[in-house]
Amino acid sequence: MSKFTRILEMKVTKSWQLLVYFDLMLPALLFGAALLMGSNVSILFLMYAQYVLNTFPIGVDLIGITGLLFHVALFGWAIWRRNWKDAAIVVVVAGLLALIFWKEWQYAAYHLLRFS
Repeated sequence: MSKFTRILEMKVTKSWQLLVYFDLMLPALLFGAALLMGSNVSILFLMYAQYVLNTFPIGVDLIGITGLLFHVALFGWAIWRRNWKDAAIVVVVAGLLALIFWKEWQYAAYHLLRFS
């Protein structure tokens, strides 16, 4: 059995597993592809960061509501399963992401990309 088929057969039993995928692996893959391929993928990375990763709703348009609802749902799932360590990990990760977007530190990554 190859490593790829083992990854496809992996079962998600904890909230932090989804957090690692959606908040770490997928943005890292998009950022790497944006660095290599240029403007179209850079815009895709920017939109993913603003609309999915952001846990701090901004302005009237509520940019970031998707990320907030995603993390609240994972927190609720951890509480429903009575897994307090998993719930704490979700709160810490969501808090760190909210801090990154509140302090606008994500713009440091945007300066590395080409948008033209």
